[in-house]
Amino acid sequence: MTGRDLLKDRSLKPVKIAESDTDVKLSIFCEQDRVLQDLEDKIRALKENKDQLESVLEVLHRQMEQYRDQPQHLEKIAYQQKLLQEDLVHIRAELSRESTEMENAWNEYLKLENDVEQLKQTLQEQHRRAFFFQEKSQIQKDLWRIEDVTAG
Repeated sequence: MTGRDLLKDRSLKPVKIAESDTDVKLSIFCEQDRVLQDLEDKIRALKENKDQLESVLEVLHRQMEQYRDQPQHLEKIAYQQKLLQEDLVHIRAELSRESTEMENAWNEYLKLENDVEQLKQTLQEQHRRAFFFQEKSQIQKDLWRIEDVTAG
């Protein structure tokens, strides 16, 4: 059997990532948390860019007043101003899109957070009712996983 045959054979077997329903829910919850962090980073960067552009545009407005008697300078400043204004419009539009996406992501996160909390309550109830040590042990591990993820 060649290496290629081994790879083909391996690709037929699915890789088991999640061990339980708890793992699946926690993985999705963590993924949504990462989505929120990425969106926060994007929004922060967009706001910084917007603020910088607005500052530069403010300087250009002052220069327009300062050089109003010099048409050559006014033309160059007006051209720069137009380009920066277009950039500002694009950034504001993107900021609006990202903010809407952030709102939707928060709604999904809160839903997932509620799902994880309900799962935790269900597991706590199962733990109280469980008779066998092995069953209690597995439920306790799931509860600890939930606690670790929600604390992190």
